[in-house]
Amino acid sequence: MKTKKKKDIELHHTITSEDGYSRDLSTTITGDKIYIEAKGYGVACMEPDTPIGGGNQAIICIESWGDELRVIVWSDINKEDPEYIINCEGAKLDCHLDA
Repeated sequence: MKTKKKKDIELHHTITSEDGYSRDLSTTITGDKIYIEAKGYGVACMEPDTPIGGGNQAIICIESWGDELRVIVWSDINKEDPEYIINCEGAKLDCHLDA
């Protein structure tokens, strides 16, 4: 029996800071990742003038990596590799120390 592939979900939205500055964002949700793109930002290996959407120029990725939840950040457009890979396992509720 053939399994049906889940369709990616893509959302386009605008966020606005308290001082009124707005940024256009695209969030793409796939089977194991959430990609966040911002208009005017990108990564080293992207094609110039590529519109946001689809996760191809995501500067932030949240992923399920094996049994870990990670956040990956590309903060320098001149570097192909991410600047930060943050393991979120220490933020699990069962890691909370009772005060």
